[in-house]
Amino acid sequence: MTKDFHGIDLNSLHVEGVKEKMNQPVSDCLSPDVLMSDQPHRKMFDFEKCTVEDLKYVKLEFNHKMLRTALLHGYILFFDAFFDGDTKQEVLHTGPGYPNTHWY
Repeated sequence: MTKDFHGIDLNSLHVEGVKEKMNQPVSDCLSPDVLMSDQPHRKMFDFEKCTVEDLKYVKLEFNHKMLRTALLHGYILFFDAFFDGDTKQEVLHTGPGYPNTHWY
Protein backbone atom coordinates (compact mmCIF):
# COMPACT_ATOMS: atom_id res chain seq x y z
CA MET A 1 0.00 0.00 0.00
CA THR A 2 1.23 3.46 -0.83
CA LYS A 3 1.79 5.45 2.34
CA ASP A 4 2.50 8.70 0.56
CA PHE A 5 0.29 10.16 -2.16
CA HIS A 6 1.82 13.44 -3.30
CA GLY A 7 2.82 14.18 0.28
CA ILE A 8 -0.50 13.11 1.84
CA ASP A 9 -0.61 10.11 4.21
CA LEU A 10 -3.73 8.10 3.28
CA ASN A 11 -3.26 5.27 5.81
CA SER A 12 -6.20 6.45 7.92
CA LEU A 13 -8.53 5.93 4.94
CA HIS A 14 -7.42 2.36 4.20
CA VAL A 15 -9.89 0.45 6.42
CA GLU A 16 -12.90 2.52 5.35
CA GLY A 17 -11.83 2.40 1.70
CA VAL A 18 -11.58 -1.39 1.70
CA LYS A 19 -14.92 -1.69 3.50
CA GLU A 20 -16.60 0.60 0.95
CA LYS A 21 -15.16 -1.28 -2.03
CA MET A 22 -15.97 -4.73 -0.63
CA ASN A 23 -19.61 -3.73 0.05
CA GLN A 24 -20.26 -2.96 -3.60
CA PRO A 25 -21.98 -5.67 -5.68
CA VAL A 26 -20.03 -7.23 -8.53
CA SER A 27 -21.73 -6.64 -11.85
CA ASP A 28 -20.49 -8.97 -14.56
CA CYS A 29 -21.49 -11.40 -17.30
CA LEU A 30 -21.16 -15.08 -16.42
CA SER A 31 -20.94 -18.24 -18.46
CA PRO A 32 -23.40 -21.03 -17.59
CA ASP A 33 -20.30 -23.23 -17.07
CA VAL A 34 -19.59 -21.55 -13.70
CA LEU A 35 -23.03 -22.31 -12.25
CA MET A 36 -23.17 -24.91 -9.49
CA SER A 37 -26.93 -25.54 -9.74
CA ASP A 38 -29.11 -25.87 -12.80
CA GLN A 39 -32.42 -25.04 -11.13
CA PRO A 40 -32.63 -21.32 -10.34
CA HIS A 41 -35.13 -20.04 -7.81
CA ARG A 42 -37.74 -17.93 -9.53
CA LYS A 43 -39.65 -14.98 -8.09
CA MET A 44 -42.29 -13.39 -10.31
CA PHE A 45 -43.45 -9.79 -10.15
CA ASP A 46 -46.37 -8.60 -12.24
CA PHE A 47 -45.69 -4.87 -12.47
CA GLU A 48 -49.26 -4.24 -13.63
CA LYS A 49 -50.57 -5.62 -10.31
CA CYS A 50 -47.88 -5.27 -7.63
CA THR A 51 -47.44 -2.15 -5.52
CA VAL A 52 -44.34 -0.26 -4.44
CA GLU A 53 -44.83 -1.80 -0.98
CA ASP A 54 -44.63 -5.29 -2.54
CA LEU A 55 -41.15 -4.42 -3.83
CA LYS A 56 -39.69 -2.69 -0.76
CA TYR A 57 -38.95 -5.96 1.04
CA VAL A 58 -38.54 -9.19 -0.86
CA LYS A 59 -37.95 -12.37 1.13
CA LEU A 60 -36.56 -15.37 -0.72
CA GLU A 61 -36.46 -18.82 0.81
CA PHE A 62 -35.06 -21.54 -1.39
CA ASN A 63 -33.30 -24.89 -1.51
CA HIS A 64 -31.05 -26.02 -4.29
CA LYS A 65 -29.00 -29.04 -5.23
CA MET A 66 -25.34 -28.45 -6.05
CA LEU A 67 -24.17 -30.28 -9.15
CA ARG A 68 -20.47 -30.30 -8.30
CA THR A 69 -17.96 -29.58 -5.57
CA ALA A 70 -16.37 -26.15 -5.80
CA LEU A 71 -15.82 -22.94 -3.87
CA LEU A 72 -18.97 -20.86 -3.68
CA HIS A 73 -18.06 -17.18 -3.94
CA GLY A 74 -21.60 -15.81 -4.07
CA TYR A 75 -25.00 -15.97 -5.64
CA ILE A 76 -26.07 -14.36 -8.88
CA LEU A 77 -29.27 -12.48 -9.51
CA PHE A 78 -30.71 -11.94 -12.94
CA PHE A 79 -34.08 -11.20 -14.44
CA ASP A 80 -36.22 -11.80 -17.48
CA ALA A 81 -38.52 -8.96 -18.50
CA PHE A 82 -41.63 -9.87 -20.49
CA PHE A 83 -43.16 -7.20 -22.70
CA ASP A 84 -46.66 -8.17 -23.82
CA GLY A 85 -47.86 -6.54 -27.02
CA ASP A 86 -51.16 -6.86 -28.80
CA THR A 87 -49.94 -9.58 -31.13
CA LYS A 88 -46.67 -10.90 -29.66
CA GLN A 89 -44.48 -10.98 -26.59
CA GLU A 90 -40.86 -9.81 -26.43
CA VAL A 91 -38.56 -11.10 -23.69
CA LEU A 92 -35.37 -9.51 -22.39
CA HIS A 93 -33.24 -12.26 -20.83
CA THR A 94 -30.29 -11.21 -18.65
CA GLY A 95 -29.20 -14.57 -17.24
CA PRO A 96 -26.25 -16.83 -18.08
CA GLY A 97 -26.56 -18.48 -21.46
CA TYR A 98 -28.16 -15.49 -23.16
CA PRO A 99 -26.40 -12.74 -25.12
CA ASN A 100 -24.89 -10.01 -22.94
CA THR A 101 -26.97 -6.88 -22.44
CA HIS A 102 -26.26 -3.45 -20.96
CA TRP A 103 -27.92 -4.81 -17.76
CA TYR A 104 -24.92 -7.05 -17.00
